[in-house]
Amino acid sequence: MTLISGTKTARVEEAAVLSVPEPKWTDTWHPVGHRTVIRALEIAVKKTGLDTVSRQYSMNTGGKTPGSKMFGVWMLDQRTNGSSWSIGFRQSIDRSMALGICAGVTVMVCDNMVMSGEFIEFRKHTSGLNADAVFKLAAVAVDQVIIKIMELDAWHQSLKQVVVDDGAYKSLVYDGMVSGVIQPRRFNEFQEAHAREMELSSSDIDQQGAMTLYTYHGAATRLMRSEALFRVSSRNAALEQLMNGRVNAWRQDDREEVIDND
Repeated sequence: MTLISGTKTARVEEAAVLSVPEPKWTDTWHPVGHRTVIRALEIAVKKTGLDTVSRQYSMNTGGKTPGSKMFGVWMLDQRTNGSSWSIGFRQSIDRSMALGICAGVTVMVCDNMVMSGEFIEFRKHTSGLNADAVFKLAAVAVDQVIIKIMELDAWHQSLKQVVVDDGAYKSLVYDGMVSGVIQPRRFNEFQEAHAREMELSSSDIDQQGAMTLYTYHGAATRLMRSEALFRVSSRNAALEQLMNGRVNAWRQDDREEVIDND
């Protein structure tokens, strides 16, 4: 996942994204405009039998070409386990990154966004890329991302199984700051967000008020709501890596306990 650093970004309305003009092609560079990408994804989503219920976008507001970089997240009208399916996509018309799409879920109870750190690449803006190619690639990518969403939803639910004690929680907070998941200046906000997640978990039959990786994850994503989507994507990638490390360690401990009991 690409982090666009040193460039000012902000959330914008879809109209602003659609208004960005498509630059002229060269012999080796065919920058497909934001409007074409959005239209291709709209058709690809509808072909799956789904539709969008909300759309969010970020674009760069600084640099030589404002609006040249775009990141979008669409919430789909499909829900599982209290979460809504989402897709994320990135796009540029300034050679800075390839067109790509990733999977996500939005936790409905607190409107937290959980994105996969893995992009399913379409392709670079090379001479063979045109509108027809984008429409075909979008159809293939959306089919793949639906599978990824189901895997992500199952992973998200697995976080509830890993109970976290006070020591492990402090370690997680520290690791979150080191990895960029939690900004140190927002520590108090994170604590408040985690307290809210714990409150919500008390009514969850799977958690029964326990402090788990799920409550930590929910608090971290809760802080991302107001950030530009470019930053959300990079923090989600770091958060996913942090969670995977703890889940793998928990599974290893569980296997070792079974061996000892045998």
